[in-house]
Amino acid sequence: NGVERLEGSAFSGCENLTNIVIPASVTEIGAYAFSDCTALTEIVLPYGMTYMDNEAFSGCSSLVSLNIPDTVSSIYTAAFKDCSSLREIKLPNELSYISEKLFAGCSSLTEITIPETAYGIYADAFNGCTSLKTIHFSENITTIYARAFKDCTALEEFVMPNHVHYPQEDIFENCTALRSVTLSADMYSIPTGMFRNCTALEEIIIPSKVSQISEEAFAGCTSLE
Repeated sequence: NGVERLEGSAFSGCENLTNIVIPASVTEIGAYAFSDCTALTEIVLPYGMTYMDNEAFSGCSSLVSLNIPDTVSSIYTAAFKDCSSLREIKLPNELSYISEKLFAGCSSLTEITIPETAYGIYADAFNGCTSLKTIHFSENITTIYARAFKDCTALEEFVMPNHVHYPQEDIFENCTALRSVTLSADMYSIPTGMFRNCTALEEIIIPSKVSQISEEAFAGCTSLE
């Protein structure tokens, strides 16, 4: 019970591990600590935990749901990448951003609520979340980075927070079910490939502050009129 940190790769590749209750004394989970624990279905995280390092649970392909305590303020790159059975996750209220590739390849995730404290969604955060249909945003989001929602083929509508000025490239590439998009009123440009191959997109209103539409921004949008 005196353990404060689970070091990197501590249980990586333990293919027969099915459930784990992390001791209350643990405040940090190191990189790859539980990566590729492919039979892991249940994880109980202690209140008081503050930090999850890169790919801490990546490749835990049997994990279905997870409740992250509100004491966690930092979740680093790809912590849940390729958790292909993950359907539900509760993010902590103090999280300041959605890190790069955090949920990439989580193909069963259907809904996500971004905490009010988060200011940015980093590159590839939800890339390949092919079941994702509902995203609850706060208006505190100011930046959405490249390919954040690429290949989210179940996503049908998207309302962008109004403080996003310069979204990055390929954000919605291959979102083939996307029909309705409300862009930020404060956007100044539409970046390269932002809606590339959004074949269901029928209509979009360009905000009045937009001064540049970059190359291939709407390439392959065959339903756009």
